[in-house]
Amino acid sequence: MKRKLSIFLIILLIIITKSFSNNNLDTNNLKGNINYFINLFYLYNPYISKYDYLIKANTYNANSFLYSNSFEYGFSLSNIPYKYILPNKAEPMTSYTLMYSITNTNKNKINSNINYILKQNDIIQYDKSIYILESTYQIKKNLINIYFLNNKKEILNNILDEFLKIKELTSLDYTYNKSKLSDILIIDKEITSLNTEINSINLELNNNIQTIYSFIPLNDLENKINKILNKFYNNIDLNLIDNIINNYNPNNLDEIYNNPYLIKFQKEKELIYYEIYKESSAKLPDNKFSIEYSIRPHLDHMFMLKYSIMFENKNISINKIRALYEKINSINSEYTNQSLKFKIYYNYIILQLKDSKILLSNLTNEEKKQEKYIESLKLEYIYNKSKILEIYLAYKELLNIKLKRNELENKIFDFLVDLQYLKGVINYE
Repeated sequence: MKRKLSIFLIILLIIITKSFSNNNLDTNNLKGNINYFINLFYLYNPYISKYDYLIKANTYNANSFLYSNSFEYGFSLSNIPYKYILPNKAEPMTSYTLMYSITNTNKNKINSNINYILKQNDIIQYDKSIYILESTYQIKKNLINIYFLNNKKEILNNILDEFLKIKELTSLDYTYNKSKLSDILIIDKEITSLNTEINSINLELNNNIQTIYSFIPLNDLENKINKILNKFYNNIDLNLIDNIINNYNPNNLDEIYNNPYLIKFQKEKELIYYEIYKESSAKLPDNKFSIEYSIRPHLDHMFMLKYSIMFENKNISINKIRALYEKINSINSEYTNQSLKFKIYYNYIILQLKDSKILLSNLTNEEKKQEKYIESLKLEYIYNKSKILEIYLAYKELLNIKLKRNELENKIFDFLVDLQYLKGVINYE
């Protein structure tokens, strides 16, 4: 028995260790790192629990209808002078009355109210799903923006280093050729411009981190993000883009119907049908039964039984039901409109991915050619010092190509995240 227990504890320890290791930052994996932050969102976001509390509150409200039958107890004392009733009597007439009544609510009413309230939990659950989808979408977007902003800063810093070297060489040439002053001023102006742009990127990075912090309020969040910068990005998987494009069928976009935003429309319709049933049940009568017993010292005791049936005005329910059917028509219209918007944007993303793939390939080739061109200019500079300005201009062109490529890659990743949003996918795939 002890041996079995030991084996069980060892297996349990292995499982726990694996689960903890899966939650660690893998600094070479984009997908793993984004999902790591999504897990942090689940753990530390204080707003998610709001929906669970609402569901619990609704459940308690539904249970309260199980006790819809009401009971009433009463005691009354009356003291009426006889002269108002029997002029020949001078003594007052006193009586004591005990009363008990029960109102029996129609069972269909009770059940319809319970079902209606419990059905609201589905709506709350999908509100929760929408909040999670919207939040994780923002987390993905901002993490990707942070990476590409940081990548942009690195590109600018690398080119800045080259410009500083060129400026130094030009300054040396200036001692022998005073006409180089204009070149120095041009390069100096570009260096100032790059430094300004780097500072503005730092502000953008901070804004993106603060946005993520609003979803994951951790004190060391910035440190966690900094750990993955410059590390988690692998080259864009062109095969993945090819698969998306090849599997695309404009006549079959059923994936979008997994989006909780669209599912919620269906759940709202179901809730209204429950409300219609509730209103139909409201027309059914409630029963009230009461017993009264009066003790009158000078007269005979009195015993009364009362039974009443209470009907609600049917016209109220009929008009409410008509209004609810119109509400269903409105939801159908919204659902169709939103589905169409999702489909249009899905089609747009596919077209953009097709164009972006071609453009990315062209920019990659341009970048390689420009780097080779710069190397050839550097070799020429050894024998011809006048080539220094050409080297500067070539680096400036390389900077433009690199920035275009960085921006395009950022755009491709954004489109991939948008596709996941349309499909209702929470984790990064």
